Amino acid sequence: MPLLASLGYLASLGQVAELGQGYVHQREQVKWSYRNYHRDVQALTVDLLGAARDDIRGTYDTYVERVNTLLLLNALLLPFAFSILQFSDAFILQTEDQCPTCIEAQHPWLA
Repeated sequence: MPLLASLGYLASLGQVAELGQGYVHQREQVKWSYRNYHRDVQALTVDLLGAARDDIRGTYDTYVERVNTLLLLNALLLPFAFSILQFSDAFILQTEDQCPTCIEAQHPWLA
């Protein structure tokens, strides 16, 4: 009988040890879950910052292209357009002594 009682005592001691082991494993699992959650939050933050950076870069590239278009217009096309106009003598205002029949000589307020 004492042998059976000691075996029952050892069985209940084993169950207590199993409960303690389960508690330790559960605490370890909670700790790793906490670390993984914070790592996921950091990864999400980095992804959001990357997406914002790409959006800002796209907006900046669009703005730079717009500025480049204006520079192209001002630097290349306008001088070309002005050279095509070829101002001649008909576009230069004349005085009454130079051309008495010209409209600017008859109407001085035009000059």
